[in-house]
Amino acid sequence: MSARAAGTDLGDPVDENYTSLTGTSMATPHVTGVAALVAQAHPDWKAVQLKARLISTADAQGAGVTEEGAGRVDADQATAPDVTVDAGELELGMLAWPHPAKDETRKLTYHNPTTAPVTLKLAASISPAEATPKLSATTLTVPANGDVSVTVTVDRAAAGNGTFSGRITATATAAGADPIVTTFGWYAEPERYTVTVEGITKDGLPSNDELNLARVDGPPPDVPAENLFLNNGTTTLRVPPGRYVVTSAFQ
Repeated sequence: MSARAAGTDLGDPVDENYTSLTGTSMATPHVTGVAALVAQAHPDWKAVQLKARLISTADAQGAGVTEEGAGRVDADQATAPDVTVDAGELELGMLAWPHPAKDETRKLTYHNPTTAPVTLKLAASISPAEATPKLSATTLTVPANGDVSVTVTVDRAAAGNGTFSGRITATATAAGADPIVTTFGWYAEPERYTVTVEGITKDGLPSNDELNLARVDGPPPDVPAENLFLNNGTTTLRVPPGRYVVTSAFQ
């Protein structure tokens, strides 16, 4: 919600002075303003620190990470001189079929800039529950002007195929404390196989042309557009089992 120009009706007007609006047109100036406030409070911070602070102090709005990201920026918490985390998001990448048994491990470090120790309660949430990351500790005491780390271990194959995302929260035991949030997520690929396509021109040189990929025994596969181009004579496709026709025209 923000100021409404006199005589306008953009968004959903609240009253004669304010209107609410969903989308990047409204979100961008708000996020930019909060980023400026955080940068003003911490002029020595780099961009990665500013980003982590904006994400980790955002307020969830009741939807999943894939729908709303970390949530809505919170200027009060973002500029508060309290505990910070070094990562607002953990990108756990893609787990390729056939899902080898290999856990992904990351580390989160919490910094306490105050003059008194702070105790944090940690929790991880995701649906389905079997995909929940394992934390090396559920309680951390961050010393005054010090750092403490926790290890996050994820079995990306535990819940099968698909896109998964959730939140790790660290909440100070003081009454009314807002959580520090780190989002996480990964993609577990369904059954796919690698097909390598090579193209050679009539002069024996590598081709750099577009491919046409068609499946003759089922629905067309979901292949990224950039993979349907020969790059220096070759490209690699990940496709489900089936029968395909691959064609191209080049001189």
